[in-house]
Amino acid sequence: MNQINSTLLVDGVNIHVIRKDVKNINFSIRTSDSRVRVSAPRNISNHDLYLAISARADWIRDKIRLIQARPIKVNCSYQSGDKINYLDQQYVLKLKEQSNFTKVVERDSDILEMHVLPECAEEIKEKLLYEWYRAKLKEQIPVYIEKWQPIIGKQVANWGVKRMKTRWGSCNISKKRIWINLELAKHPKACLEYVVVHEMTHLLEHSHNARFKCLLDKFMPDWRRIDKELKHVDR
Repeated sequence: MNQINSTLLVDGVNIHVIRKDVKNINFSIRTSDSRVRVSAPRNISNHDLYLAISARADWIRDKIRLIQARPIKVNCSYQSGDKINYLDQQYVLKLKEQSNFTKVVERDSDILEMHVLPECAEEIKEKLLYEWYRAKLKEQIPVYIEKWQPIIGKQVANWGVKRMKTRWGSCNISKKRIWINLELAKHPKACLEYVVVHEMTHLLEHSHNARFKCLLDKFMPDWRRIDKELKHVDR
């Protein structure tokens, strides 16, 4: 017999339901568009299916949030029309050839203009973009430091931004200096704020021990979800 397809709205999420000859209810979420699919026994009632899906609602929302938080990778060609992520914003890249200067300029709320010399190499375009990322993060990071210093009870003496291959941040406890990974510019604001708080918490506790985790629980109860998202990022 053919499968039966329908849609069920559960907690504001449209669920694509496939009834077929199976014994158990199975869940899947498509990474391309966060579409939730449930395969279920053919004879299960809508009521029982709704209850079963509702019981997994938190799991479904977490999975959708994780998928949507993944950054869209910048096309290596840096051509007009490419999508550029910065924190919670997404820009469309627009190249403009100039004869005497290079820079990146924000236009409106969704256009990022890159002024480049004719036949500019991809490496130069990448450098320009990362210079813009660095300048933007240097505007945002002090806001978070000022916000969290009275909460954590420690002062940051110095901070900086650099690209790191294996860490999202680091802390020199003796000098009270923190470093933030430039790549965080491509991720949601919540990720950047978490890393700032994480490194500042090291001013209270050096290692990632139970005390450190308890402090993070106190400062930022949702930190484990964000930490999990960052661990799954392909860098």
